[in-house]
Amino acid sequence: GVLAGLVSITAPCATVEPWASMMIGFLGAFVYIGASYGIKKMGIDDPLDAFPIHGVCGAWGVLSNGIFATRSNIARTYGFENDAVIDGNQFRNQFIAVIVIAGWVSFTSSLIFFPLKYAGLLRVSEEEEEKGLDESEHGKATGSNGVPLQNLGAEKKSAVLEKGSTTNV
Repeated sequence: GVLAGLVSITAPCATVEPWASMMIGFLGAFVYIGASYGIKKMGIDDPLDAFPIHGVCGAWGVLSNGIFATRSNIARTYGFENDAVIDGNQFRNQFIAVIVIAGWVSFTSSLIFFPLKYAGLLRVSEEEEEKGLDESEHGKATGSNGVPLQNLGAEKKSAVLEKGSTTNV
């Protein structure tokens, strides 16, 4: 939740009051939890929760600027006053910005990821995935806690190899 709050407040930090920044960060934690649950429910593999943290909480932060920004902070930050927050135009502008950013990221990412996919370089083989990337990429098998498997006792090592994880080791 802490990282979600920090990502959420990054966009509006210059235009919101301290109480609003705490509210944005607090709500960002719940936005993260909902987004993380949602992508897992859809079967999307994101083991680091990068999209819920950076994508969804980042979007929430951009949108929150249209809700919590103050006229005086806008004037102090940008050098001019406007009533965009009061009349709702700021939220509309922020919403459009989220759509444009998402479109730009999708477009530029596709320039990289589609060629990698068609060249067969985007994913590792199923065998390497099952075996674990620590061994194929780094030359030695380690568990999720970073302990090299050769440093484990025989009983624990066989349990790890059967389960594929050292979380409980």
